[in-house]
This record gives sequence, C-alpha cells and structure tokens, in this order.
Amino acid sequence: MVSLDEPIALAAATVVGILGIMCCSPSVALDKTELVVNNQASDSLSLKKTAELTLKLPAKIASGFIWTLDKPPNACSVDESPFEQHTAAVSYQIFRIKCSGPGAPSLFFSYGREVSEPPVRTYKLTINVTN
Repeated sequence: MVSLDEPIALAAATVVGILGIMCCSPSVALDKTELVVNNQASDSLSLKKTAELTLKLPAKIASGFIWTLDKPPNACSVDESPFEQHTAAVSYQIFRIKCSGPGAPSLFFSYGREVSEPPVRTYKLTINVTN
C-alpha cells in the first residue's frame, strides 16, 4: 500500500480541499471550481450545467503510481492536464471535467501502477449538475 502522507503539505491541501467542498454544497451550484483531493474516498458537489471542475488527485508519479478514470459517464467530458508538482514527493494529477447535465453522474478513479494490478486506492466523485 502506498502512503500519501506528507503532513504539512497534506494539511495545507486539506484546507483547500475542505474549502472547495464547503463552497460546493448541493444547495449552491458553481460556474467553475477546483477540488483538491487528499485522503477522502469520495466527494459530491454541485455545478452549473457546462461548468468546469478542476480535480487534483495526489500521485507519486516518480514511483510509477497514477490515477486512471474508469469509463466516464456520457454526460461528462474529462480531459487530463499536465501534472502539477506539489512537494518533492507528491504531485497532483489534474483532470478537467465538464458535464452537460442535468443529472448526478459519478466518476470513478483508480490509483495504481498498472491496469492489470488491483488499485491501491479508489476515488468516487458525484457531480450534481443543475441548469
């Protein structure tokens, strides 16, 4: 199992992630937002139709671990952007997500070295898309 514990970096990123989740409560749909994931296994947020979400998932790229998106729902388009270096040990793998909604599609991500091996971690994101 891979540990993503970088105490200071993760503490700072957790604050950003919590703020991102707080701002995206189901009662408030946003035009554009960023979500930084740390140790949570799932999140849920609301976005306006055709809004863009930047999702940042922590990855130890140097050791060969990356996130892969299981088949995306038809209602969403997902583009992967270049990695963003966060600390010497941890980078963020960036996904830009747009959903045509309305609805509540879920995206499932797996974290590991190879597709043939079981993932060491998974992440589920549910997006409530509103008009």
